[in-house]
Amino acid sequence: MELKKGYKQTEVGVIPEDWDASPLGECGVVVMGQSPPGSTYTRNEQGVALINGPTEFTNKYPTKIQWTSAPARFCRVFDLLICVRGSSTGRTNFADDAYAIGRGVAAIRARSNNSTFYLSSQVVSAVNAILVSTTGSTFPSVDGNSLRRILIPLPPTLAVTIAAPTMDALRARRDAWPDGTFTELRLDAVDRPDVAGALEGRRGPVLVTCRPRRQGGWFDGAEADRLALLQQAMALGAEAVDVEFDAGAPDWCSPADRPRLVVSHHDFEGMPTDGAALAHAMAATGAGTIKLAVTPSRLTDLLALREIGRSFDGRAVVLGMGDVGIVSRVLFQRMHSRWTYASDDRGVAPGQLSARTMRQRFRVAQSSGTADVYGVVCRP
Repeated sequence: MELKKGYKQTEVGVIPEDWDASPLGECGVVVMGQSPPGSTYTRNEQGVALINGPTEFTNKYPTKIQWTSAPARFCRVFDLLICVRGSSTGRTNFADDAYAIGRGVAAIRARSNNSTFYLSSQVVSAVNAILVSTTGSTFPSVDGNSLRRILIPLPPTLAVTIAAPTMDALRARRDAWPDGTFTELRLDAVDRPDVAGALEGRRGPVLVTCRPRRQGGWFDGAEADRLALLQQAMALGAEAVDVEFDAGAPDWCSPADRPRLVVSHHDFEGMPTDGAALAHAMAATGAGTIKLAVTPSRLTDLLALREIGRSFDGRAVVLGMGDVGIVSRVLFQRMHSRWTYASDDRGVAPGQLSARTMRQRFRVAQSSGTADVYGVVCRP
């Protein structure tokens, strides 16, 4: 069968040309549980809550039934929890707290520049493949190596920003990109934004943004109306929704939806006095991703941003705006940033490059956080 232009055949099937297929062990972290001694278990809420297997699993989040005073292995908030022993192998939950995990459970999270939420969806869809790879004649089980070998189709970590004056134009620009392209839909640029219309028929993941003027956007209507648009986007299943930190933690965003929430802060004047403290306050909202976009005046300002990205281990998008910040957009893996942004034609933020420039000149889809970087120092 002839492949559609822009696609390629891989071990995980047909995927866009600029996607890659990577083992879970490379794009994620797999923590196999280890059960503490039985004598350390308690039901009086002393110690660390323990997840040993399906007994604690519900439809979404585990329930706390027992605790241990001698935890051995841990999961983190937002990790995917998967049963790896017995007849319940393949059953999943998401961690809503830091738990001790026993031998019947593994925890999976994304490495920097990837999304645990996305990896989780791929692992869940590969449950049958996991079961095929299990060992044990009576009850299935899966070991860490089998999990780490699962191939995950990965889109390039480049968000293409789409801004247009009408909904028809917004959808047309969105659909002009190949299937699977990660796009940021800027509803604040639209005269009459329609959330359902923006999401309908999408062929790739979208980040819905409606930026107010105070944060560098175009929306100048009532704040309640703007937040209502973002709430609707979350309710309708947008893959990610951007809410400004100064708008306050949205009470309409349930714990189940927090992994899809991006809490952002933009500073067009300079660098924050204490960027690390600001980032930690943003993370305290429970958002799956924080975004910190600031304006450096010199390259050394980017070092502080890089440390913020490193400290949040793939949960942060950090970038510098303006000419000095361009390097942070191109070398976003070196910044430990989850993704970077580009425009579909012209930049909508200071220093933002076009997706064509990012892909063809700087080859961001082929670069990595370990690629050699060379600089030219000259005096005009």
